[in-house]
Parts: sequence; C-alpha cells; structure tokens
Amino acid sequence: MSGSEITGTTVHSYADYSPEVDEVDKRNINVRCNGKNMQVDMFPDEKIILLLREACQFYQKKEACMKMVYNGDVLNVNKTIREAQLRTGSSVNLIRAC
Repeated sequence: MSGSEITGTTVHSYADYSPEVDEVDKRNINVRCNGKNMQVDMFPDEKIILLLREACQFYQKKEACMKMVYNGDVLNVNKTIREAQLRTGSSVNLIRAC
C-alpha cells in the first residue's frame, strides 16, 4: 500500500494518523448487574471477553460464573463488539451462569 487511501473525494494520508482519531470509534456500552449500572468504552474490534472481564472486576464477580446477555441472547465471548452488533448506548446484562 502506498501510504494514502482515497475514499470518495477525500485523500487520507497514513502520515496524518493520530491516536486521538481512534477515540471517535470507541463505543460506550452500558453494563447492568444487580440493579447497578456501569459504562465501558470499547473499540469495535475488541472481544466480548474484555468487556466481561472489566465488568466482573467492577462488580467483584468471578468471571467463570458470569455471562453477558444482549437483546435476550447470551453473547459469545470470542466475538468482537462489532460482530455482536453492540453500538454506543447498547445495554448488556451481566448474569450469573453457574
């Protein structure tokens, strides 16, 4: 690849890359457990397991005994945020699975 990319009529140079730009792509996910709420910022390509770990740490739960549920379905921890179709403002429930 040459170091630039054309999208539409705009040319983007990889030399212009800035880590702050990636912050825009983060998705704010709401996690509920036992009537309490927390918010986690996740990148679309991060795995659900990272969300589960962070939520379990926050709620002081054992990761091995917990599952995440979104729209009535248990989330596969090996899928990404994007694959699970989680968007900014999505709410998932952390539930006991053991």
